[in-house]
Amino acid sequence: MSEALLNPADSLERQRDKLLIIAGALMRRVEAATDDAGAAYAQFQRAALLEDEVRDRTRDLQAALQALNDSNARLEQATRAAEAARRALADAIGAVEEGFALFGPDEALILCNPRFCAAFADVQPHLRPGLRFADYIDRVSRSAYLALPEGETPAQWAAARSARHGAVQAVFNVGLVRDRWVQVSERRMVNGATVILQTDVTEAIRSERQSAQDEARAEAMAEAGRINTARARFVAAASHDLLQPLAAARLFIGAASDGGPEGPEALLKAQNALGQVEGILSQLLDISRLETGRMAVQPGPLRLEQVLAPLRDEFGVIAAARGLRFTLRPCSATVISDPQWLRRILQNLIGNALRYTRKGRVLVGARILPGALRIEVHDTGPGIAEADRAAIFAELHRLDAPASAAEGMGLGLAIVERAAGALGHGLGLRSTPGRGSCFSVTLPLSPAKPTGTGPKLSPGRPVPDRPRSR
Repeated sequence: MSEALLNPADSLERQRDKLLIIAGALMRRVEAATDDAGAAYAQFQRAALLEDEVRDRTRDLQAALQALNDSNARLEQATRAAEAARRALADAIGAVEEGFALFGPDEALILCNPRFCAAFADVQPHLRPGLRFADYIDRVSRSAYLALPEGETPAQWAAARSARHGAVQAVFNVGLVRDRWVQVSERRMVNGATVILQTDVTEAIRSERQSAQDEARAEAMAEAGRINTARARFVAAASHDLLQPLAAARLFIGAASDGGPEGPEALLKAQNALGQVEGILSQLLDISRLETGRMAVQPGPLRLEQVLAPLRDEFGVIAAARGLRFTLRPCSATVISDPQWLRRILQNLIGNALRYTRKGRVLVGARILPGALRIEVHDTGPGIAEADRAAIFAELHRLDAPASAAEGMGLGLAIVERAAGALGHGLGLRSTPGRGSCFSVTLPLSPAKPTGTGPKLSPGRPVPDRPRSR
């Protein structure tokens, strides 16, 4: 071929030119062959890299698909568990003996059990999820089974019920027709939701009502027995205490009728005995009125000195006859009381103080309190032990006083207690055995200005807790 390409006959220049052309062509072919081989290698290399990338992406995709499958499996499991929990919750709510309802924070009904509003048959058909709380209250207020309080309209009942809904927790009873009752317990949750429980308390209320009636009947019966026993004691004591002065009066009258020199003195003694009878009958009449509630009290503005002044004169003579010092301080305050019964109260308290005080003094004074006045009766008698303080207000109870008609029947403090109760006056007692006692009665001050010329008692002026004997 070289021979065909190169002609020996050609000149050297011609041969050189041909060789250059041949060399250039060969070089281009080599270069072309080299370029094709490089491109192919590059393509091979890119294919290998792409295959690795595809393999990695495939692995990632397979891992993602596996994770998705696992997530789907867990989600399905969680869904089944949630559905089971929802069914269990529904079963648990359905098994609750009380009516149960849950309203969401948006005041819409979420769920309720079949017992909710069981007492309101005309409301139950409307209990569906989404029912607004205000609509629920409105339907209950207009229910034919709701027993509205007397004088209250459905709108007023609904307004009162809605007001309770605003509280964090509320418990109240709702009356139904045919004397039935439902207790409603409502609680607001932290997230704003509201839980309502309804419990039928008809039997409990009826039982409580019956128990209260039975108890009242048994208090009443015991009180009747006590009154009957007290009346029997009154009759027995009255018979004894009345017969003594009556018998003495008969003897004195008999002695006076003989015309002897002792006649005037016997008549005086007979008069005193009949006076004792009159006093006993008066006390019996008072206690009878107090026991039967027929005592008529007419409290009103009263200038206290009008009651105190006669008592000062009356008991001053009695105390002097017994060798006792008696002081009754004047007071121009105006109080609210019944003059007749306030006099009887103070008569009994002062009379008891003089009766039990063998030596020393009896002091009566008033102490001004905020809006009230306390009259205190102090004595230097034997005092009253703690164990005897409740019993001294019982009928026919006397401590160490002589049990004669001249000393009364022991009704004085019983009259004081009942009369003070009827007037709304408070009674008090302080006592130290061996040193004396202080009985007190507290009554309201009158807003009217005091009248009269008696000296005024300065506010807060103390009365000694225990009078001192001379």
